[in-house]
Amino acid sequence: MKILSLVLVLSSLNLCALQSQFIKVNEFELEYEIAGSGEHIVLLEAGGGSAMTDWAPVFSQIAQQATVIRYSRVGNGNSTQIKRHFTSVDYANYASELLDKLNISEPVILVAHSYGGSVARDFAAAYPDKIKALLMLDPSSEHDVDILRAIDLEQGNR
Repeated sequence: MKILSLVLVLSSLNLCALQSQFIKVNEFELEYEIAGSGEHIVLLEAGGGSAMTDWAPVFSQIAQQATVIRYSRVGNGNSTQIKRHFTSVDYANYASELLDKLNISEPVILVAHSYGGSVARDFAAAYPDKIKALLMLDPSSEHDVDILRAIDLEQGNR
């Protein structure tokens, strides 16, 4: 029975892994997943250094009510790894380009967590026509990274 349970768990993990896809956005490959359907499209923006898998606890539930997109920003998850510094404005531009590449033309509900809040604010400022609503969960300040770098530049850049 334990072996059967283990096989079922591994199979379900394998199926989840198969659902993520990759799309070229500018010079990078971004890992993403789309699920669900409905009147609204929800774009999930993870916290700093986090992959799209951080949204696993709520992704399926949101997909029951709406089309939901989660992705890993450049440098995170299985997206292209980078050595250069990206700003929240850079990430916002990539999020916009991701929506364009996915042929999402209607405004989205942008849900952001932690550092994703900085990205979301920059996205909303630069692309107001692409936003239907903005929900920020424990958003960081755009100055948090500056403060961390002032305390310890090397650690802050990591």
